[in-house]
This record gives sequence, structure tokens and C-alpha cells, in this order.
Amino acid sequence: IIGSAIDDVTAAGVSYFSSAGNNIGINAYQSALRIVPNGSGTTAATNTALAGTNIDLTGVPANLYAGGFHNFNPAVGQLDVAQLVNYPSSVSSSQGTEMQWDDPYDQRDLVLNDPPIFSSGGTINGTTTSVTFGPTSSPALPVFTQGQPYVIKETATSGNFDGIVQIFDASNTLIVSQDTGTDEVVQFYPPTSGQYHITIVPFSTTTGDFTLTVNTAQGTAGVTTDLNLLAFRVDTGAYISSVSLTSNNLANNRPVELGTIASPAGQTQMQFLIARANVPTASQLPTRVRWTVRGNGGSGFGPAEYFTYNTVTTKGHATAKGCNGTAAYSMFRPNTPEYYTSPGPATILFDADSNRLPVPDVREVPRIAAADQGNTSFFSSDSSSDLDTKPNFGGTSAAAPHAAAIAALVLQSRGGPGSVTPAELRTILQQNTFPHDLDPMQATGTATSTDGGTVSLTIRSDEETNKKTGANDPESMTLTYTGTGSIASITFNPAGTATTAGNVTGGNHGVQDTTPGVVTYFENDFPGLVFEPASTAFTLGSLVGLTAGDIQAPSSITPFTGFSNLAGTPSNGTSHFWTMTIGFTPGAFSAGKVMHFTVGRGAQHSAVTGSGSVVGNGTTSVNALADLFGGGVFLPRGTVVTDGMTFTGTTTSGGTFSGKIRNNIGAGYSPLDGYGFIDAAAATDRIFANGFE
Repeated sequence: IIGSAIDDVTAAGVSYFSSAGNNIGINAYQSALRIVPNGSGTTAATNTALAGTNIDLTGVPANLYAGGFHNFNPAVGQLDVAQLVNYPSSVSSSQGTEMQWDDPYDQRDLVLNDPPIFSSGGTINGTTTSVTFGPTSSPALPVFTQGQPYVIKETATSGNFDGIVQIFDASNTLIVSQDTGTDEVVQFYPPTSGQYHITIVPFSTTTGDFTLTVNTAQGTAGVTTDLNLLAFRVDTGAYISSVSLTSNNLANNRPVELGTIASPAGQTQMQFLIARANVPTASQLPTRVRWTVRGNGGSGFGPAEYFTYNTVTTKGHATAKGCNGTAAYSMFRPNTPEYYTSPGPATILFDADSNRLPVPDVREVPRIAAADQGNTSFFSSDSSSDLDTKPNFGGTSAAAPHAAAIAALVLQSRGGPGSVTPAELRTILQQNTFPHDLDPMQATGTATSTDGGTVSLTIRSDEETNKKTGANDPESMTLTYTGTGSIASITFNPAGTATTAGNVTGGNHGVQDTTPGVVTYFENDFPGLVFEPASTAFTLGSLVGLTAGDIQAPSSITPFTGFSNLAGTPSNGTSHFWTMTIGFTPGAFSAGKVMHFTVGRGAQHSAVTGSGSVVGNGTTSVNALADLFGGGVFLPRGTVVTDGMTFTGTTTSGGTFSGKIRNNIGAGYSPLDGYGFIDAAAATDRIFANGFE
């Protein structure tokens, strides 16, 4: 509804800006839907569908999974219907979870057929705690017909009554339970023809009178498949019914599950099964499934396996055709986007009338990026990255107003309102951005040895510290080799200097406005990524053709003792290292072998300011982002540095190799920050000094 309104105002000549969202790519799971049939029994001992899991279906209603399970393992011939997920144990609104699949989703109100086929009333007074309408009530509730949509309205008429509508079938199985507000309007599509009954219960201790009406309506059911998101304990595999999402999607005609999920007390992880309740027979069945959790920039949410770092999480009105969904860059550290910006693009599969599009509409959202962490006068908290005491506001909700403000200056520079269309304005903004990383959360390096072998390094990681993700993802760094002989050793940043250590533009930036009437933008660049095995140990992930005994964990590490080559001396002692070397048993790491691993690492300099100075204090912050290994862009100067961290090594046949870890920096669309950080001066044809006109 909001997206349609945005498209309406855009058509009227108004440019609309919105936050892209703060749900990290790791807050979601998206996949082709791979259903495997349900076997017999409740555990892997007898049910082949549960092979390799500790899942126990005891206590799970069989109708919730009669149609089989989704296979999370994408490898051909491999099976795993249970996904390990990260969730805190405390239930809060921030853990709202939804699952969607690509059945038609008609959100319009049904057209009622009048008069109602049923009308009655009731009273909840504390003594009477529920009222049921069915075949024996007076008047009697009529028999419902499969395929015929019904609209059931519950309306409070006195007191503070807030009703919940529950619909049961003839066997007294709960089919629908809806509680969306004080009054309820339930769209109901009977799964089968027969006698149903409707029970009204109060929300909390509310009391009063209400009316209930039932109308038939004009409409056609579009949902073919009823999927459920079932939760299980990690330790015992026991079913957690209280947080499982099990609405009857055939009955409500909505291919979506919504609810709040949390792990059992004292736990931070659980397991998900995506179960299919029915065996659909329609000619067009869903082929995609996605679940997301509303992390809103927080840690501890999302998949711990079977994930990608830039899974799409931007959604809703931010993906409307007319909306300029905006990603965020911190004004204190504008070398990389805020990693919690919700990634795109958005793939639209249906038109407004729920007809499947012949070709999906892939929208490049977010559209653009702007600064967050600016000063506010009355809310949020102060950042230690500037020298004033004013609060600073972070998130894409802070970036969108900045983008809109620049857009207003663009209009002014072109002649005022109406001088350019919303489409032209978007083009101006997207064509006037700084160069940026086109493959966020990834950096790569390749080197050819003097004896002809090729060493390839790929790093994929975000900033998360969830179990099995980001800094704790043992699969995040991948080393491979092709050619004769084998790798004898590889050394990261052998020169042991900041300028050869990646993270080319790290440091702190900001404004200094402690002197009345004097506002100065300052920019301090402190390059260099350091290794931190003391805080996050070197950890091996999966190995192909290698064993743990073939790998000599970093025993040849050169500690740094200071930063005499930089302005300012960080006070992080000797617990971090400029250089890391990994050795291998002679002949072990030959062609076709693969090593996955991770190691603690971080920017050698924080964005925090020093006392009474604009120079940072040198405290290293854990920073697992893969992009920090590669090159970068100096902002607001716009200078591009292609090369990041240097790596060298030797082969067992006497060869040597040397390479650079790089990011794919250029112009164009990125799933994390759209077309990049807006260059306000270029977009408005104005000259800015120290960030101000």
C-alpha cells in the first residue's frame, strides 16, 4: 500500500526517499525450494528425510509436514532438512520473523456479497471468557464451501473489548487465529467443504459486547502450497511449538508466515525445518523460499549455515519503483558502506493483480547512498568519533534525509521544483557518486609463481560476530592452488607495513565544532589491517584433499611494536601482528586442494578521536569485513587505491609468488550501496570547502 502511494506521488512529479533498511544480509536465508518427501517415523532412525539430523518430530502435528521438507543442502545428492540458526533467547520485537514463497499474494480487500449469510453478537464479561458460533448456536453458522472466500468481521460495540477470531474445522482443529487490532476482518478460504465453528476470545483482560458477521465474497484462491517454519532445539532435537510458525496458508490465502521467534532460555541457537503441509497439484508451484529476521543492525540473528553474506533483505516500500531507497556511509569512516545496510536487488515476480510476470522485474535497490552519524539536537547518543557532545544519529534512516537534502539542492541548482523529473533527478544522483566497491563483502587475490603455478585467495565476510558467521566463519577465507608442485608457505603483508596491509583508508573523520561559529571537517587516514589471533584464534574450516596435520598454523608471526611511520601511536601493545605466515607439509598442498580458514583481524586504527585532538587514539577495533583486505576509495577526495594487502609465498619446487588482494572498485550498481555515495558537489555543480558550501 505504501509502495503504491510512493509510485503515485512519483508520477505526480515528487521524488521520494526512504531508508533501505538495517537488516544485514546475514539476517536472511533465500533459496530455490527443494522439497523431499516425508518418510515414516519421527527420527532419523526410521525417517529417511531426517538423515544426518537429531530432529525428533514427536509432538509435531503430522499435518504440518505431511507434504515433505525443504532440503537446505544445495549440493547434488546431499540431504539436510535442518538448518542451524542464530537467535538470542530473549523474545523481543526485534526478532520478528517472516517466511515467504512465490505463490500469488493478493492483498486487496475482497468484494463482499450482501447481505451477510450470518450475523450475531456476544458478550465477554470476565465470567464468560469465550463465545462460539457453530451448527448448534442460535442462529446456526452455515456450512462453508471449499473454494468460496468468506469475510468474517468481529466488531467491538461496548467496553474495551479486543477480540481474537479463531476458526476450527469439524474435527476441532484450529485452522485460523487472527489478532491484528481491536476489531478483526478475517479473509477465510475453507480448505474443504464442511461445518466449521468460530470462537471469539478476548485479548488480555478486555471485556465488552461485540458483533460477528459473515459474508461470502468474490475472489479466487491463489495459494497452492502451505509451508511452515518449524523450530527445534539444537541439543535434543525437540520441537519448540511456542515459536514455530504454522498458520494455514490455504485457509488465509497468503503465502507468508509471520511471528516472533527466540531460542530456548540460555540458548543462542536452534534449528529450523521448512515443512510442507500439503502435496499440491497445481500446474504452477512455488520454486523459491526466503525467511528473514528483523535484526535492525543487531548481532546474533540469522542463519549459521547455508547462507550468503549479501542475501536480499531490503523490502517493502523501499523497493517501490518510485522510491529512492538509501544506503548509509558513516561520516566518521566513509571508506566502506555501513555493513548493516539491507542489500538488494529486489526481484518482483507478480504484478499488482497477482499475475506471475513472464520475466521477473529485478529492481536495482538500494538506489544510492548518503551519510549517517550526523549530529542531532535532541535524540540518540553522542559518538566518540567527533569532538563535540551533540548526539549522533546512525542507520539508513539517517542517510535517507541526507540524500533528500542533496536532491533538494539539485532541484535548486537546476531551477527549482519541477525543473527535473523524478527519473531525471535519480539519474543525476546516480551518475554523480564516488567510485565504490562493486562486490561488497568480498576481496580476491591471484598470484602466479615463478614455476608456473597459480595461487588464488578469496575472502568473503561481513562484520558479524554471530556463531559461524563473519569473524567466526571458518569458511570465510579460501586458498586454492593449480599447477605443478605444491604451496610451501604463504605470507600475508610480508613487508610488515601499514601501506602494504590493506584497509587503505581506515581512520577517523568528522567535524570539529567545539569553537562557536567554527565548523571544520577533518580527515585522518590510517591504513593497515592487523591480525589478532589473541582475540580470535586461527581456525580451520573445511578442507579438500588436505588434513589439519598438513597445515602449520601461524607460528611465524612478526609482532609489531608501534606505528612510528604514522601520525599518532596506537596503544594496542603487542597482541596484534602485521604479518602472518602459514606453512604446509611438503607436497601436501598440490593442485586441486582447497583450504578454508579464518583468523582474527581488524583495522589497526579506530574511528575514535583522541582527547583534545582530531587524531584518533589508535585503539584497534575488531573488523572482519572482507573488503578491508583490498583497495579502497579516499572520501571525500574520491581518490582510488586499487591494491590492498600484499601476499607472497613459495612452492616446494623452488618457485616464488607475489600478489595483491583487491576489491572490484568502479562505477555502477552494488547490492549494498546502490550506485554509491552521492558526491554532493558534483551533483549540484557547486564547490564545497571542508564539506560546506
